[in-house]
Amino acid sequence: MPAAFSAVTIVTLGKFDPDLFRLESLVESKVISETEANRSKVIALLPDQVAHLTFPWGDLLVLRDRLHATATEAPFIRIADLVAQAMNMADNRCSLRAFGINFEAHFDVGSMAARDALAMRFAPPDAWGEWGRTVRESMKSEKLELHGGVTALTMREWFRAGDIRGWYDVTLTSSEKVPNNTGVQFRTNHHHVYVPELPPAADLPVEEGAKRQTAALLTALAGAFDDSIGKGERIFAEVLV
Repeated sequence: MPAAFSAVTIVTLGKFDPDLFRLESLVESKVISETEANRSKVIALLPDQVAHLTFPWGDLLVLRDRLHATATEAPFIRIADLVAQAMNMADNRCSLRAFGINFEAHFDVGSMAARDALAMRFAPPDAWGEWGRTVRESMKSEKLELHGGVTALTMREWFRAGDIRGWYDVTLTSSEKVPNNTGVQFRTNHHHVYVPELPPAADLPVEEGAKRQTAALLTALAGAFDDSIGKGERIFAEVLV
């Protein structure tokens, strides 16, 4: 079943300098092309506070403690490239301590009844006792303000790969992007944080530690991005069968 809408956002946490992220700087550093810059818009630029830019295929938001890059059109890999190139452009003025690859896909399952049936496979109302049976009865209502059921369900897988650890969450909710209340949304959160297996030397300079951490996370992002999206697509397909 093809998705009615999909998007990917990379959320990075760390230390950032919003003043570096101007369209002209991104073009000069070859993070984006001049053609892309001519079709882009500046939403907000506040010195030392925020830079918010939109591109024909997504957007970039930079605050002092986080950076969000979103792609609403394939190829989604372009935001992983953008983050890596932007961090290289910023050099020591920005650093990472964690990142997440967040993939969302919305599907039209045809009817509200089909949406409810899918949700009940994973959270049967009867498992919640008498109250659950009341919720199940409310799911027969065509009045949206009285129609109960599952609002969100999340499964989590933990992982560790060398100095990187984190989790892979998959969340199932109803979709606000599919009309007529016939849609479901799947959302993944593939979170990565740098936790070295061996503690760093006590005399390691803070700046050098930040550089190592940033390099390790950027390497993890490059290696995990495509697999993270592909894994989500396979999970969604298996659930929707």
